[in-house]
Amino acid sequence: DNQLLVASGIGITPALAAINAFKSSRRINLIWSVRDLEMLEFFLEHMYLDHDGWNIIFYTGKAPLPHAIEDSNGNVRVIRG
Repeated sequence: DNQLLVASGIGITPALAAINAFKSSRRINLIWSVRDLEMLEFFLEHMYLDHDGWNIIFYTGKAPLPHAIEDSNGNVRVIRG
Protein backbone atom coordinates (compact mmCIF):
# COMPACT_ATOMS: atom_id res chain seq x y z
CA ASP A 1 0.00 0.00 0.00
CA ASN A 2 1.04 3.57 -0.69
CA GLN A 3 -0.05 6.76 1.00
CA LEU A 4 0.51 10.29 -0.34
CA LEU A 5 0.59 13.13 2.17
CA VAL A 6 0.45 16.78 1.10
CA ALA A 7 1.16 19.52 3.64
CA SER A 8 2.09 23.17 3.85
CA GLY A 9 3.85 25.00 6.67
CA ILE A 10 2.79 23.90 10.14
CA GLY A 11 0.34 21.50 8.48
CA ILE A 12 3.26 19.08 8.56
CA THR A 13 2.26 18.21 12.14
CA PRO A 14 -0.66 15.89 11.26
CA ALA A 15 1.40 14.48 8.37
CA LEU A 16 4.16 13.55 10.85
CA ALA A 17 1.59 11.75 12.99
CA ALA A 18 0.43 9.77 9.94
CA ILE A 19 4.03 8.94 8.97
CA ASN A 20 4.76 7.62 12.45
CA ALA A 21 1.51 5.68 12.63
CA PHE A 22 1.67 3.97 9.23
CA LYS A 23 5.30 3.76 8.06
CA SER A 24 5.64 0.19 9.27
CA SER A 25 2.65 -1.01 7.23
CA ARG A 26 2.77 1.09 4.04
CA ARG A 27 5.01 3.26 1.90
CA ILE A 28 4.44 6.93 2.67
CA ASN A 29 5.27 9.65 0.15
CA LEU A 30 5.32 13.30 1.21
CA ILE A 31 4.94 16.61 -0.61
CA TRP A 32 5.55 19.58 1.70
CA SER A 33 5.70 23.31 1.00
CA VAL A 34 7.47 25.37 3.67
CA ARG A 35 8.85 28.90 3.88
CA ASP A 36 10.33 28.82 7.40
CA LEU A 37 13.99 27.76 7.14
CA GLU A 38 14.23 26.88 10.84
CA MET A 39 11.22 24.57 10.55
CA LEU A 40 12.75 22.91 7.50
CA GLU A 41 16.12 22.44 9.23
CA PHE A 42 14.46 20.97 12.34
CA PHE A 43 12.39 18.58 10.25
CA LEU A 44 15.39 17.38 8.23
CA GLU A 45 17.59 17.07 11.32
CA HIS A 46 15.10 14.80 13.07
CA MET A 47 14.15 12.95 9.86
CA TYR A 48 10.54 12.16 10.65
CA LEU A 49 10.30 10.50 7.26
CA ASP A 50 9.48 7.17 5.73
CA HIS A 51 12.81 6.11 4.28
CA ASP A 52 11.06 3.84 1.75
CA GLY A 53 8.91 6.61 0.31
CA TRP A 54 9.89 9.73 -1.58
CA ASN A 55 9.83 13.14 0.07
CA ILE A 56 9.59 16.32 -2.00
CA ILE A 57 9.94 19.59 -0.12
CA PHE A 58 9.29 22.94 -1.80
CA TYR A 59 11.14 25.67 0.10
CA THR A 60 9.59 29.09 -0.60
CA GLY A 61 11.37 31.20 2.03
CA LYS A 62 13.58 34.21 1.40
CA ALA A 63 16.59 33.08 3.47
CA PRO A 64 19.20 31.21 1.45
CA LEU A 65 19.31 27.46 1.85
CA PRO A 66 22.48 26.01 3.37
CA HIS A 67 24.46 23.98 0.82
CA ALA A 68 23.96 20.81 2.87
CA ILE A 69 20.21 21.09 2.35
CA GLU A 70 20.43 22.09 -1.32
CA ASP A 71 22.74 19.17 -2.06
CA SER A 72 20.56 16.60 -0.30
CA ASN A 73 20.10 13.29 -2.03
CA GLY A 74 18.46 9.95 -1.48
CA ASN A 75 14.73 9.92 -1.05
CA VAL A 76 14.57 13.56 0.14
CA ARG A 77 14.59 16.33 -2.44
CA VAL A 78 14.43 20.01 -1.47
CA ILE A 79 13.38 22.29 -4.31
CA ARG A 80 13.75 26.05 -4.00
CA GLY A 81 10.67 27.80 -5.31
